[in-house]
Amino acid sequence: MDLVDAIRIVTRSWSFSTEEYQALENLDLDERAISDFAFRHVVLHLCESSGKLAGFVEDMDHGCAFDVSVIPNRIIKMLINTLRLAELHGMTGEDLAKGIQKWADSKEVK
Repeated sequence: MDLVDAIRIVTRSWSFSTEEYQALENLDLDERAISDFAFRHVVLHLCESSGKLAGFVEDMDHGCAFDVSVIPNRIIKMLINTLRLAELHGMTGEDLAKGIQKWADSKEVK
């Protein structure tokens, strides 16, 4: 599977509808309102995943045992959210691949 396939799978499996998100019932269901809601919601998922990882690491700093088996699931969820966010922003798998290559070539993280 490449990034194009991954975005297609994530987008097909994660739609934004009133059946899934009751908050959409309160919005004018125009395409822009749904798109704005979706973008915001995916960003919140990314923040949630980052926060959960931060919590695990913070606990480790205080000497608590850390269950490393939770890491793969967090990474997968963050990737899914990143791919959905990219698609919502109009980016393609090719755009992501080019951006990754550009980053690797320049060694700059922005």
